Amino acid sequence: MKSSAAVSRLLPTCSGSNAACDPRNNINCSRCEPISLELCMNLPYNLTSYPNYLGHLSQRESSVSWESSLFPALVQTGCYQYLMFYACTLLSGQSGHVCGCVLIARRWALTVAHCFEGRENTDLWKVVLGLTNLDHPSSHSQSRGVRSIIVHPRYNRAVVDYDIS
Repeated sequence: MKSSAAVSRLLPTCSGSNAACDPRNNINCSRCEPISLELCMNLPYNLTSYPNYLGHLSQRESSVSWESSLFPALVQTGCYQYLMFYACTLLSGQSGHVCGCVLIARRWALTVAHCFEGRENTDLWKVVLGLTNLDHPSSHSQSRGVRSIIVHPRYNRAVVDYDIS
């Protein structure tokens, strides 16, 4: 299955052990296999960095609500420490953080299309990888410019269909 192969490349683990592959230095990275991530259901939302417009106070509360089919629970990097290497943030000029994103290939980040409404100039954007706390940048974070923005051709802002870029 193609999608599980992509997950195994992004979130590798070693065959026959619980040691995770560290992509920074290739320790334990000889064989990549799919792993499962436990969702951090009991972590509180950070209402400062990520306002919760539905009024939920925890991941678990969100996951059992009727809205969970529309708004899945967030995955917190505290559950799996190497997930932070693939989580990224989109910064726009002086606005700072605008949207989250995820690194899906060496030069590709995936995010939502509505982030770019009225801001399609690539010079306005920067992708920052490895940043897990907006108030305390990590020495491991890396910034990259944006070469192109590709919004799904069927994106419809009126009903937020195909909201992917």
